[in-house]
Amino acid sequence: MKNRKQSVCLLLVCTMLLTLLAGCNPSYSYSEGINNNGYWKNVKATDCVEMINYKAFPVERSKFEMETDEGFKTEMEKAFKENRVPDFSSFTQITDRAITNYDTVSIDYVGKIDGVAFDGGSTEGAGTYVTIGITSYIGTFLEQLIGHKPGDKIDVKETFPQDYHEESLRGKAAVFETTINHIADKEEIKEKLLETSMKNYIWEYLGAEVNLLEMPDTVKSYQEKKAAYMENEMLSYFEEQAKSIGTDLNTFLQTYLNSDKNEEVEKNRTDVEQSIKRTIIIQAIAEDMNITVGNAEMEKYLPEYEKHVAEYGLPYLKQHVLSQIILDYIEEHAVLV
Repeated sequence: MKNRKQSVCLLLVCTMLLTLLAGCNPSYSYSEGINNNGYWKNVKATDCVEMINYKAFPVERSKFEMETDEGFKTEMEKAFKENRVPDFSSFTQITDRAITNYDTVSIDYVGKIDGVAFDGGSTEGAGTYVTIGITSYIGTFLEQLIGHKPGDKIDVKETFPQDYHEESLRGKAAVFETTINHIADKEEIKEKLLETSMKNYIWEYLGAEVNLLEMPDTVKSYQEKKAAYMENEMLSYFEEQAKSIGTDLNTFLQTYLNSDKNEEVEKNRTDVEQSIKRTIIIQAIAEDMNITVGNAEMEKYLPEYEKHVAEYGLPYLKQHVLSQIILDYIEEHAVLV
């Protein structure tokens, strides 16, 4: 049984992002100031930035140390926190060895109290992936899997904590009839984590570390409009959520995001500023590589993009795809040092 508060927080943040990105009609145009190639109009981006070595972008190997258990745990926890957890079902299924700490395992279970199955205590045969030492389950549920092999059926015995979110289960002793399906190949997980971790690092670097020589006026105007719009939408969303659970905005933010209104407004403005900054850097690299975005690239990176043209405009969508193309190129040619 997973820890609920972490899941609630993640769900709130993800829902908010989806609402903001796919929500109602904006008070500004997403494609304002962007041409049909996904470039800022009348902006030569190579004149606006200090160009990075995108053809051999240096990345310190120590930032992604996964050879030790602690290093692997750190990268996995980052992946969960940043909502970029790999699709564990895509990895080779290991069935010929025992489970060890930090293994990612597919299991099924049926939870029973006094021999009777209870609501929400079963995977219903659908299977679920858990990572020993990282995924949050009650007590030592997952640690009890260590030493067993795929194909084993075991009884995991645990007692629900007194502060468990479901009142009817608090303090109750339960037996989880558990089937171990398989272990996901850890080396393949590490490779995927390295890829996504490097992309995330590069993305953050472009927004925070690369220097702009100048911010074009047209882009600056768009940035101010977007920041104001996103701020209004974000606070409106939070206020609605707070009202739905009978609390005020500040209490809601403190409880679920451990922040306050001022922190969220400042975070929003920083995020928008870095987001716009990235588009200029991305464009500079695209100009240098003479890259344009055609239908093939749109279909590859944004399938069924036509459905979103009315809301966002084709220029904005092309700018988004251009970012993905450049990010993939930098990651593919990055050099671990």
